[in-house]
Amino acid sequence: MSSVPSRDIRNGSNGYGNGTIAQQARREDRSWINYRTGYYQYSSNWQDCNFWYPYYSYTPSQHCIISPFYWYSNLPGYLSITRIFWTDSCVRYDDWRDYRYRGYDRYDNWSNDRVSEAVSDIEEAFLSRDLRSLDRLIPRNTTITIDDRSYRNYRVRSDDFYDMMADLVTNTRTRDFDITRVQTRGDYVRVYARHSFEDAWRRNNNVYMTFILRESRFGYEIVEFETSGDRY
Repeated sequence: MSSVPSRDIRNGSNGYGNGTIAQQARREDRSWINYRTGYYQYSSNWQDCNFWYPYYSYTPSQHCIISPFYWYSNLPGYLSITRIFWTDSCVRYDDWRDYRYRGYDRYDNWSNDRVSEAVSDIEEAFLSRDLRSLDRLIPRNTTITIDDRSYRNYRVRSDDFYDMMADLVTNTRTRDFDITRVQTRGDYVRVYARHSFEDAWRRNNNVYMTFILRESRFGYEIVEFETSGDRY
């Protein structure tokens, strides 16, 4: 198995703009020492243009923000800062209730509740690389908050988030995806999961995820997302 480092495209569409986001970024003080550069895909034939999302940054700099998928060495670690919106808002409640999720098959008759459908869609997106499930989870024409406990929260357009998630679920060798906890509060659902996958060197890795979904007339849709290389 060969690994392919990415090219550095700090210019062009990933350039540093002159608007409000750019001014905010210039005020930020981040040391990029020891952050990774590039990515390592599974195939030697892989090219950057194969990614769904066209606004990745491949080298850490003030031009970019850390991607929520930084923990995946097969994906670029950064997003162009021109594609994000700073935010301080996020869903923070203490009185979540555990939901007894037993797994769900939309063709079975034992359950048809919306919470189970949404959690099943999360599983199917990763285990089956099912983009239809992914499409049901991600709202249109809005933004999704990325929680970053090590830095600052930011929002991305829902279309951008869909493309990044499509890169993750279709271009990562998933070994297992385990829903570890489901909680509800009013119109919200919080889902904790562990994603087990193989990297380009055939090593086993785990990434821990938190999804916060909100009920809409179409079902539950993702409004916030967080990842960690360590168990929460």
